[in-house]
Amino acid sequence: MIAWLLLLVLASAQGVAAEPRGASPSAFAGAWAGQWQAKDSTASGPVEVIFTDGTNRGSIVAQFTFMQGAKVLTSRREGTAIDGHVRFEAPDDGEIVLRMEGPGRLVGDFGGGPTLPAEQGALELDRAR
Repeated sequence: MIAWLLLLVLASAQGVAAEPRGASPSAFAGAWAGQWQAKDSTASGPVEVIFTDGTNRGSIVAQFTFMQGAKVLTSRREGTAIDGHVRFEAPDDGEIVLRMEGPGRLVGDFGGGPTLPAEQGALELDRAR
């Protein structure tokens, strides 16, 4: 009987992975607005990001809109949330990494090619809604 119960418990737990601490994409969900700045300080501008849960556990989808004067770069990316960070890969070997820095505040870095506003830079975002 005990062996049967143990098998039942193991079978019900199989395939259920624990989500990493602080990894919930829901913590990032919503609209965020702030500023981006190139690492060399030659360019900067407003940035808006909208996050929503992705289709897989721990995944997140974001629409990034970087602005610099009349130039606007908008892209939709799927990323992963783990340990209070979100990471998005860019198709041009770039990436955007953001982390929570207190309630309603995100900070991070980006690097990559033509789908980002600068080769390398930083982001600061506050929750808009």
